[in-house]
Amino acid sequence: PVCAVKAVLAARSRVFQKMLYQAPSPQRKKEPAPRENKLRLFLKRSSEPLLNLQNAAQQPSSQQHQTLIIEEFEPDVFRQLIEYIHTGCVTLQPRTLLGVMNAADYYG
Repeated sequence: PVCAVKAVLAARSRVFQKMLYQAPSPQRKKEPAPRENKLRLFLKRSSEPLLNLQNAAQQPSSQQHQTLIIEEFEPDVFRQLIEYIHTGCVTLQPRTLLGVMNAADYYG
């Protein structure tokens, strides 16, 4: 899983802003695919990790995690993209360089 702060993603990417804050249109809904080979992106409003999953049910809905399944890019590529979105810098690996560039273009 890749953890990210929802507000940071939305502030730096129009694509994430639409995915996270706008209601999906009914015709765009897809059947969920099998779980293997999926990258999950856990989004939260604060940068503190959720230490006790049982407390998640007791928190207001705005404080609960939101999970997105990202299939368009390899997990390592997406992790590097999220690192760049959050920190403004990332150490690129030769094997993921083109993928990160494509992901940046896609989510830019």
